[in-house]
Amino acid sequence: MQSNFKIIKVVGAVIINNENKILIAKRKMDDSCAGKWEFPGGKIEEGETQEEALIREIKEELDIEVKIGNFITENSTVSKNKHLTLYTYFAEFLSGEIKIIDHEKINWVTKKELLHYNFTEADFKTIRILTEKKLNDI
Repeated sequence: MQSNFKIIKVVGAVIINNENKILIAKRKMDDSCAGKWEFPGGKIEEGETQEEALIREIKEELDIEVKIGNFITENSTVSKNKHLTLYTYFAEFLSGEIKIIDHEKINWVTKKELLHYNFTEADFKTIRILTEKKLNDI
């Protein structure tokens, strides 16, 4: 492996509201994957569990508190200089008012509407799982 090859581990949250809509967020234009949609979350820091990282990232990105639910999937993508692994979980909204801090915008969408958004490659597997099953069955 090249010495500049990066291994990055990240977590993402599928937050579903009481209308069965899913929260998605659009990356800022100066970010990697600029302008693409994703499930909110971020990098796992040294010493954190996936769940701890997700709680922290959601607080930092949206200023809300969540409770981490069931694990959905793991998906890895590889580019010329990095190997990214995304761990996705359901998350229950607990408290706070959503603030757009780390994204260009957010939307609440149905699972069918997920197919109409340009998502990051790492999120494709999660979207496939969400759109192929009833949310109550996952």
